[in-house]
Amino acid sequence: MKNHDDKRGTKSYLLTCGCSAALTVGPGQAGGVVTCPRCGASLPVPRLGELARLPAAAPAAGVPAASWTAAHGCVLGGILVALLAVCAAAYLSMAPRPVVDDAMIRAGVAAASTSDIYKAWQALARSGVSRPIMADEERIQQVARSARAVATVLWTVAAVGAAVAIGGGIAMAGERKPAS
Repeated sequence: MKNHDDKRGTKSYLLTCGCSAALTVGPGQAGGVVTCPRCGASLPVPRLGELARLPAAAPAAGVPAASWTAAHGCVLGGILVALLAVCAAAYLSMAPRPVVDDAMIRAGVAAASTSDIYKAWQALARSGVSRPIMADEERIQQVARSARAVATVLWTVAAVGAAVAIGGGIAMAGERKPAS
């Protein structure tokens, strides 16, 4: 006959009093004395070797056999990994800020002389629409490409984390099904 393990993982046994009250005792009480709640009598608890001969205590109603399992860890870990990866990927997927904004261009035109503006316009008209890329623009484009690559990896990590969480949830659901 198997003995019941309580929530701390120790076995518990039934010690019967002369008044027919059953007291639950554990190995930590072996060799000691307990008081019967019904009649107040002091009962000696058998030593550890003799304690195993007592009948096992029935499991308490509503007390789970194990409070934390690997399935719980999978669910929690998977959710945390997925959330962190999604947040980081979303941040990295945001568009980079432009190097030159409209206000900066307007301020530069307002500060330039009319002859400088005319010369710049002529140079632009001769060169066509295309212009060489600025060093800052090239750097921002490289950073954006790298960020997109890292974001793609993070989206994959988030998917794996979600799959682990779902697998842990399925395992937890399987543990709760009664055996046929």
